[in-house]
Amino acid sequence: LAAVLAHPDSCAALRRFLEAENADENLAFWLAVEEYRGLEDSDPMKRRRADEIFAEFVITTAPHCVNISAKCRQAVEKSFADKEVSGAVFDRAQKAIELLIKRDNFPRFLKSGSFTEFLIALGAFGVKKQSAATGAKS
Repeated sequence: LAAVLAHPDSCAALRRFLEAENADENLAFWLAVEEYRGLEDSDPMKRRRADEIFAEFVITTAPHCVNISAKCRQAVEKSFADKEVSGAVFDRAQKAIELLIKRDNFPRFLKSGSFTEFLIALGAFGVKKQSAATGAKS
């Protein structure tokens, strides 16, 4: 999973697979937290981005609410309520979501046609994908 998440093309293939399954909120959260963690603490956008992630993924009424334990959710909510939002505020939730992806979504992705198509596009099987219209190799 780590190798897939680290490579932009494979991460995009995983995201497309999850979008097709209407299950992309976990990956979107994971990626948003990675982006957040990459911001400097002195960056004025860091707190704003934390608020956006919290509103989009963490609160129970969030449009893309992620599946984390109540205890984990409450810890993040407490940090926001106490105005103690650090660079590590989402770490526990992100680790929980990464584990969920690893155990649930990722095995399905590896068995899917989406993953096979991705590997073929990379030339991983020693063949390149053929054009459907011409039958020519690309």
